[in-house]
Amino acid sequence: MNEKDTTKLRLILTLLLRQPFDEEAIRTDFIDFCLVCLIDARAPYAIRTLCIKLAYEQMKYWSELLNELRQMLDLISNEPLSPGLRSAWRQVIKKIKA
Repeated sequence: MNEKDTTKLRLILTLLLRQPFDEEAIRTDFIDFCLVCLIDARAPYAIRTLCIKLAYEQMKYWSELLNELRQMLDLISNEPLSPGLRSAWRQVIKKIKA
């Protein structure tokens, strides 16, 4: 994804989050984008929040990938997070543990 305008990027990610992700149609380059974006402290909170949710929706089929997502989430847990970002973090951690 090469969108420089954060508003357009947020809208695109919101639309993608509403789409169903199935096991056969997963794009690893998009997973990588989400993982890089969720740990980028310079990215807007809304985009980071959407990337956390999108990463989980794509990775939930494989336990190895969920472990990687958990490690990334543990990485960002040490930094100050906005209430929205903290909420998304907690929701995804709860889903991973279930």
